[in-house]
Amino acid sequence: FAIVLFSSTADKLMAAANLAAGAAAADRRVSVFLTFGGLLAFRKDDWKTNRRLSADLGPHADLVRQTMQNPDVPSWLQVFKDAGEIGQVNISACLMTLEMFGLKLEDLEPVVGDVTTVSNFLGASEGGQALFI
Repeated sequence: FAIVLFSSTADKLMAAANLAAGAAAADRRVSVFLTFGGLLAFRKDDWKTNRRLSADLGPHADLVRQTMQNPDVPSWLQVFKDAGEIGQVNISACLMTLEMFGLKLEDLEPVVGDVTTVSNFLGASEGGQALFI
């Protein structure tokens, strides 16, 4: 099961994390490929201040914001960490995006396990389901 994570909004990051956790709980291998905004969201400590929500939420944005700020609701980053403890979840940073923004793997949260190219990611996920978020 593969997720290409392009978005940096907290609601879409949470959706991707929930999908990864659900797939891991169903004993499916999960590969998450971080690119552009999705990769930038994983810069160390950025998750602490990321309150951006997608315009797709429309009139529901306030409810989602309030819910996600509830201390009983884990952050999207924590859900990704939990998913990795549940099952096989590999989170990879896009090499081209890292280079484009002048970042290194060390600049990202430790949950990001490696750096890969688009072609390697596509080869590893060939034949499986892939979601673009």
